[in-house]
Amino acid sequence: AVSLAPSPFASSTTLNYRSAKAQKVLISVYDLRGRLICREECQALQGINSWTWDARIADPSSLASGVCLIRISNGRQASTIKGVLIK
Repeated sequence: AVSLAPSPFASSTTLNYRSAKAQKVLISVYDLRGRLICREECQALQGINSWTWDARIADPSSLASGVCLIRISNGRQASTIKGVLIK
């Protein structure tokens, strides 16, 4: 299960996810046009994990208010969740 809080968010949001085992995961943030805004590889532990994205460090010209898609993948499975950024 994947959840995002808060959403809508003004500056940062936290992705919470469960991992069946310790493994590397790739987290990517896209705008609705499919443009990559942020990509980060993380080491997940077995159990519940979290990743916080601070939208203030993104290139301001590449990020506008609206819906963004956050995708997490371990190479075999992927989940995508919608977030709403309010600037």
